[in-house]
Amino acid sequence: MLRRWLHSKVPQAKPRSSLCCEPVNTSTPYAQFRYTLGLAKKSLGDIPLTTTMSIYPSHQKDLLPIDCYKYHSLGQFDRPGATAAAGGDARKRHEPLPPPVDTSVAVRPTMTTFLRPRAFAAGGILRRGHRDANPFDQAKRLFASRPLLFFSASRTLKNITEEFPPAQPPKDKSPLEPTQPVKKQPRHAIMDHAPPPAPGPDFKVAIIGAGGINFGSAEGPWNHSFRLEHKLGPRLKVTALIDPHKPTSDKVLALKRQSFVEQAYAATKQYASLNEYLAELKPEDHPHAVIIGSPPQFHGSDREGIDVEIQLAKEIPGVALFVEKPVSMSPVPEAFAVGEYLDKENVINSVGYMMRYLRCVRKMKEIIKENNLTVTGTVARYVSSYAKISKPFWWTKSMSGGPVVEQGTHFCDLSRFFGGDVLLDTVQATAVEWNDPAGKLSAIPFDESTIPEHERIPRMTAATWKYENGAIGSFTHGLVLQGYKYDTTLEVYADGWQLRLVDPYDVPMLYVRSPKDDREEQHHFTDDDPYFGEIGAFIDAIEGKGSKDAILSSFTDAAKSYELSWAIRLAAERTSAMRHGKSA
Repeated sequence: MLRRWLHSKVPQAKPRSSLCCEPVNTSTPYAQFRYTLGLAKKSLGDIPLTTTMSIYPSHQKDLLPIDCYKYHSLGQFDRPGATAAAGGDARKRHEPLPPPVDTSVAVRPTMTTFLRPRAFAAGGILRRGHRDANPFDQAKRLFASRPLLFFSASRTLKNITEEFPPAQPPKDKSPLEPTQPVKKQPRHAIMDHAPPPAPGPDFKVAIIGAGGINFGSAEGPWNHSFRLEHKLGPRLKVTALIDPHKPTSDKVLALKRQSFVEQAYAATKQYASLNEYLAELKPEDHPHAVIIGSPPQFHGSDREGIDVEIQLAKEIPGVALFVEKPVSMSPVPEAFAVGEYLDKENVINSVGYMMRYLRCVRKMKEIIKENNLTVTGTVARYVSSYAKISKPFWWTKSMSGGPVVEQGTHFCDLSRFFGGDVLLDTVQATAVEWNDPAGKLSAIPFDESTIPEHERIPRMTAATWKYENGAIGSFTHGLVLQGYKYDTTLEVYADGWQLRLVDPYDVPMLYVRSPKDDREEQHHFTDDDPYFGEIGAFIDAIEGKGSKDAILSSFTDAAKSYELSWAIRLAAERTSAMRHGKSA
């Protein structure tokens, strides 16, 4: 048995733990129980002692979905009881945990417990992070000197024994004690604090784009479909998936239909183009919302063929639109024309500038408002890790817009969020180009010579500008780091104050210096998922459960951030052209 195996590998490890279960929602299989795992205090030091996890019972599936994980015990766990509501009376059941199984063979249990395919933790140790999508990669690092608490149902005991051999514990330390503090917190922890999806009528959604932004990727935490599933639960019905690359659509739908959210995608129809979808659309199939996550060169304009937002608003009365940034790759006036049309027709719309929804960012706004501050300046820095960016289109100016337009746009937007509108004629910029001696990169993950020279992107860009209120702003974007972690910071200055936002993508921290004290006050919100925040505000506005003002980025406002990012790119290109004696 696994317990004997564990004790043979780490004889000192005898964790005393408890697993408590309570019902959260008995009307849906999506968030039915909430488990709290308590671990022994002595062996875990500063690690949190409990964690809350949402789990899913399934009575139908033969095989576990790829993104779900099965819970088993490797230590001395028990299950004190589970309370279930029945006929207004509370009943208590005492059930032992299911015995360990050999997952090398298919098993059809009568009751299988699934963890939600997101952040999950054993006392905060094991979780799904921003740059490391595979929890077992994290486990290999973090559990090297202590016994495992979880393993995937897709792995055999033999696999686990080979992949996670217990290391010798350091001298004078418990084998369960971490060798270094765990700083990173679960990205999706905010969803543990959100109310479970309430029952109600179906909420129909059409999705444009079957790529990573809508269905997740290893490059980051973005995954709009996942947030929709959590927000709407069994009410979600994805009526259409529109993508010209059918193999990609087939793949993502197959994965969804093998998981606990299969009901949401059971009747999803696939279309190769928006025109094909609109031609076959029946009134009874009109979606409440459309999620636009296709590359920006295919939408965000009033020109025929790429006027996606305008077409949807005309053909589907009352539809709401969620558009991923950047809003366009067309000339800036065309993007503003789309925003004006949506505003004129009162179309509920939101753009995916998710950092506005960070709790650290909201705290910064609160401080500015409560102290009646006027922003004097903003300083933004975004240095990305380029070695894992393997898509050639991203490295091609005409397709992605370049790193400032495609990637740095988040910090252009955050700068505007605090500084206000920008005087575009004050924007100045310079760049390290690909052919500068300082622009040579050693770890580009493909052959850049396949991209025409005039299409290759700069390696670093630095820009300054003036806001309409007289404040100044600056932004530096770099494409020089390797590995996974980015270096991102935004500083906001006012009379007597410095608000410094650090690492908003991964582990957001806010450092505040005030007139009262030179020492910085720290703010760290562990239960934060801005992607869920933006989707939640969007859905609530559609259903009238929340104010439209809770949507923090409209298409028209996002077009201003798009305009600033293009002003920076063009200013840098003019500077480079003058330096090389060419006309821009």
